Amino acid sequence: MRSGTSGFDAVEAFEKSDRTYGSLPVVRGFLDILLYYWHTYSRARAQYPKNVVKQLLNDGLRAMGTYQGCRANLERAQRFFAARRDQAPDPHLIDQYLFECRRLIAVVDAYHAITSSIRLAREALKVGHPDASHSLLESAGGYLAKGLQSLDEMMAFAEEVKKPYLLPQILRDLSALRAYLAELTAVTGAAAVSKEALARLEAMLAEVG
Repeated sequence: MRSGTSGFDAVEAFEKSDRTYGSLPVVRGFLDILLYYWHTYSRARAQYPKNVVKQLLNDGLRAMGTYQGCRANLERAQRFFAARRDQAPDPHLIDQYLFECRRLIAVVDAYHAITSSIRLAREALKVGHPDASHSLLESAGGYLAKGLQSLDEMMAFAEEVKKPYLLPQILRDLSALRAYLAELTAVTGAAAVSKEALARLEAMLAEVG
């Protein structure tokens, strides 16, 4: 494609820059399993996203290291496209790349919030002192609230930049993760004062091992 004729000019420069692109291909497989589409052609669909949460919890430090690599590269890509968006011949095309960056960042952050909160909630259930347990549950709720906010802001951005015919599938695929995150947020927030919520939280933790 000839220079100056398309928003793809910024994409070509991005792909040629090793420093900018970093090691994203190395972590692409990790990103794939976090998204709903990877699970749609198997029985795993009915278990998503709990199956992913369980796998991340079992992977422990290895998954955390990969998370950090994903986050760093995605933020680098987002900054690259954002800096060139207004000067691009086709800013709307650049918006599509910005959305993909924001989508993956929000999904990675959502899973990070979920796994971090689950570890704190499990610790809270083991603590005998009510004040210590409440503090741990509050910390868990803080992680979840940030993850939910990031997901909601990204989904709102999708509504701004995506074509109307693309939105239903995009939002459907994200809604499964959002519904789980929203329920875990609500249950964790109420667990310190509600026996029913505490029982539900225990059940949700048991579902992921």
